[in-house]
Amino acid sequence: MTETLTFNGVRGDTGQYGLRPLAVEALVDGVLGSRHGAARRLQDLRGELIDLDLNEQKGLDIVALLVRDVLRYRGQPADAGSDWPLRTARTLLTILLGDDVTPGEQDVRSLTTRLTQKPVETVLHIARSLNSGQGIALAQWLLSEGPSEDVRRQVASRFDRAVDALRRVYLMPDGVVPVEDGDRLSRAWVGGVMLGLARLPVAALSLQVGGDAVFGPHRRLMRTLRALSHGRGAGSPDVAFASLLEVLSAVNPTTPWHDHVADLGGLLEALTTAAPPMSPVEVQAALLDWINELQRRLTGHLGTVPWVDPTDLAEAGWGIVFPATLPVERQQALEMALGPLLQLRSRQAGGTYKFYAGAQGYRPGDTASIWLGRPPRNVDAANPAAPEQTGVPYYLLLVGSPAEIPFDFQYQLDVQYAVGRLDLGADLAAYANYAKNVVAAERSAAPPGRQLVLFGPDNENDEATFLSANHLIAPLARHLRTRVVDTPWEVLRVAPEHTTKANLTRILRLTTPPALLFSATHGIEFPAGHAKQLSDQGALLCQDWDGEPGEVSPSTYFAARDVTDGLNLSGMIWFAFACFGAGTPERDEYHHAAYAAAPEVIADAPFVASLPKAALALRDRGALAVVGHVDRSWGLSFLSEMQHRPEGMTGRKREHIEVFAAVVERLLEGVPIGAAMDYLDMRHAAIATELAYLYDHIGDPPALADVYRLAELWTAGNDARGYIVLGDPAVRLRGAG
Repeated sequence: MTETLTFNGVRGDTGQYGLRPLAVEALVDGVLGSRHGAARRLQDLRGELIDLDLNEQKGLDIVALLVRDVLRYRGQPADAGSDWPLRTARTLLTILLGDDVTPGEQDVRSLTTRLTQKPVETVLHIARSLNSGQGIALAQWLLSEGPSEDVRRQVASRFDRAVDALRRVYLMPDGVVPVEDGDRLSRAWVGGVMLGLARLPVAALSLQVGGDAVFGPHRRLMRTLRALSHGRGAGSPDVAFASLLEVLSAVNPTTPWHDHVADLGGLLEALTTAAPPMSPVEVQAALLDWINELQRRLTGHLGTVPWVDPTDLAEAGWGIVFPATLPVERQQALEMALGPLLQLRSRQAGGTYKFYAGAQGYRPGDTASIWLGRPPRNVDAANPAAPEQTGVPYYLLLVGSPAEIPFDFQYQLDVQYAVGRLDLGADLAAYANYAKNVVAAERSAAPPGRQLVLFGPDNENDEATFLSANHLIAPLARHLRTRVVDTPWEVLRVAPEHTTKANLTRILRLTTPPALLFSATHGIEFPAGHAKQLSDQGALLCQDWDGEPGEVSPSTYFAARDVTDGLNLSGMIWFAFACFGAGTPERDEYHHAAYAAAPEVIADAPFVASLPKAALALRDRGALAVVGHVDRSWGLSFLSEMQHRPEGMTGRKREHIEVFAAVVERLLEGVPIGAAMDYLDMRHAAIATELAYLYDHIGDPPALADVYRLAELWTAGNDARGYIVLGDPAVRLRGAG
């Protein structure tokens, strides 16, 4: 059976899909026509979320080598073993970099000189650095030119592959090995998890960033386990569990990783033989959350380097970027309109606050790499954000239209940084309204909203909204309800039959609005030059639409004109899953990427959608941020539609909402929206890496299984890239955390 791929967009002038569902084979034929150029573009993403790491065994090998060789050297006559420093230096650097990497001659000579002149002092310096967790300083001391990006990629990928395998097999809800054996933890599951954890090179990775990279996530795990076991009743199983939990709580920053794993294994093993004080599924979820945070701290994934707290602007930094071509008068007027917000962020970020305008702003033709590398920044775009070391803040607010600062630049910069965009047109009052709204929300003493509202129509005879309502909104609601138990948060799903425009308006008129509104709808679209494109493109089509051909009535969709003074979006973050919900490129980026020749012009110029602009600029009651999609949003961001894969082909499960759930959960923890969105950035980079590999190895003609995989990866990767933040990326839900 031929599979088709759907997306969430309807033509407002015809009532038809803007792009008809594509057959898998047709998609792949077009993609492969430009495979070489696309492969080169995608391969550039391979190293964008990495940090220097060391294999655990390497640390042990380094110490063993130095102790053995320095003792041997000191026991020899003065004229013997003269080549020892050179041999030891080369061997030491080979251990550090890996057998497949050749140490630089300058590094070898530098270390040889140290070992020759002060062998004991050099050995002690290395040993102390290893013991105190000063791996970064040690690497800088050993490697005069610093490790290459190739080295960073090779080493970091080993850790990430191991963690990904652990998640896939044991820690995901649909993992290969079941977590439950009746009402207890499965012994097979516990044994597999412990073996996987023991094999992780955590101890060596933590050498670079200090013990808190492990201890911080550990404290988080302890809080979760205590909260889960609290109030489960008395009795011997709970007493035993509490005792084991106390042992595990005694872990400190100097505790070896294997001791840490052994203590955790003892606690999990106890839960295989006694009625647990929590369900196996809860234990699995707690370990998944822990391993995700551990990976972020150790590898710098999810944006910042591990020693920077993305929730603290004093550490993470905040900056604003204007177009370099902006007239000085306009820039100064915008600066004045945004004054309250700039003053607030300057106080919060302190020395890590930056203002990029004029020659330091965005210049036409800049890529993220060019802009970050331009003096005085001199920053490598592939490295995680390290504000104190580089001077470039993690949170960056772009001010300008996509004609002034392109969407592509935002996509690129957003891989390692938390990026938002503020484009409210020519109206300076709109910018002033937004700045005042953010400042007022952060200073407000009023009780914050505690509701998460999920809104998703299921339009009659419409495949796209059937999928988003039943395979995105519904499972997301079920998941979040299990995660907010014993918290102040309330998760409300509007039943599909009630997702009308009138009800959406009622939600937005509440005295205390939802803290988070997550909507999944069709986005209205119009062709280039149409009178309604700028005003209505990306508007949200509600349940009122009957799916019949013909012009779609504005009474069925929520557009910018519907954002009036009677609405209340104060303190709200709105996540709008819809085609063109955040903006529209000048050319069809999907076809431009897939079929390089003659991409279709779909707008006279790229633009940000009017609805989020209106939501952000609403006087006194505007939203803090809107997350939306540029271009078309595809079902493969949450659903594997290809059920009829060739026999033997392994695919992801049908529903995969984890990335959306992760973004929401981070928001509930008090993480700013820009940092929470890193899960989508990581998804984009991960898909791009797999897609680049497939391009490199696909046959000619391709195997049927590769055709299906290519179609899935292509649409999912294109979709993942398009999610952006409109508004300040440092805003967060009030009362979260």
